[in-house]
Amino acid sequence: MSDESETKLGVDGGAFDESLPKGRGSGLISVISSGVSFISDHGEIHLPLEELEISLGGASDRIVFFKHPARPETALHTADHYILQHPLIQGNPRLAELVAGIARKKRFNISILLGIFGVIIGFFLILIIARKPLAQAAVDRMPVEWETQIGDLVFSNIEKEQKVLDSPELIEELKLLTGPLLEGIDDAKYPFTFHIVENETLNAFAIPGGHVVLHSGLLLNAESPEEIAGVLAHEIAHVTRRHSMKNMVNALGTYMIIQVLLGDVSGIAGAVANNASFLIGRAHSRDFERDADNVGLEYLMKARIHPKGMVSFFEKLQEEHEAISHVEETLSFMSTHPATSERIDYLEDRLALIPSNESFREIELNLESFQNRLRSIIGENTQHQIIKR
Repeated sequence: MSDESETKLGVDGGAFDESLPKGRGSGLISVISSGVSFISDHGEIHLPLEELEISLGGASDRIVFFKHPARPETALHTADHYILQHPLIQGNPRLAELVAGIARKKRFNISILLGIFGVIIGFFLILIIARKPLAQAAVDRMPVEWETQIGDLVFSNIEKEQKVLDSPELIEELKLLTGPLLEGIDDAKYPFTFHIVENETLNAFAIPGGHVVLHSGLLLNAESPEEIAGVLAHEIAHVTRRHSMKNMVNALGTYMIIQVLLGDVSGIAGAVANNASFLIGRAHSRDFERDADNVGLEYLMKARIHPKGMVSFFEKLQEEHEAISHVEETLSFMSTHPATSERIDYLEDRLALIPSNESFREIELNLESFQNRLRSIIGENTQHQIIKR
């Protein structure tokens, strides 16, 4: 092989040697019949093929090193692995075996990297698949005191964003519905409190720990006390079945779930408080809604309040949902509590099983008087706002 052809086969590289400035330099590495040669502006370094050592090093073994026992302080190096395919190296049985070993090491390293990558991907897939069970386990381990603390934080944020009507009289009248419902709860571990916010949308929602919020629009559009009782029973069930808490924990991510499993509620409490509006606005799953329907219906039956109100209110929402084009502005309840035809049909089937001789209490709440008082309070608030302006 001519010197010209050998030079063409050179690759960019470098060298460590005491003859170079500061002991290192860059240049061209070539394989020639007498060995591996390094040429730079500062001279030439030559390592014979006989007893030449070839190895990998650097980050991820991306650098090829050439060394020789006769010059232990010298090392030539290049990032171009193509040099290992040079005919003079492949034609030397000892060097060819060294290169084959390097190739095996590279394949092994790649397989290790692929394995690690596969484990990472698998881990995240498991987390995705197991996220809901993990959230369930986290909530199951959460003491009621934690849940109540988080609920109080969330409600304090809601008070800043919405106008909570301060009317002990209205809440006292609501006790004609809430009292019998709460009496039917076997495990009364939550300190339930009920609130009315001034909002014309037909909505109600439950907060972990026992806060239940009713929009004035829902109360003013109800046609019977039983309809309000049906909504209340449904929301109370969301609390006792911890649906809202499970939604929140699941929405905050796997890291927060693991924190709860490890017994640290401080992080999740702060995250919930900072994202209260977003978390409360999340829709419940169909399974949660179906469960709240079932449990809420049981609460109504135990309270001897006819469950027809729950069905009639959902039917009303369903009819208006189909008739009104601006649903998002008018029927907030539908976005977080989808009253699907399937659920209504199921509840109607449950009602059909109630014996005809079953007796229900006559609710003492005077709905018309209650609604008039609510309108009066809203009107007074509006007048006060106008005066302040």
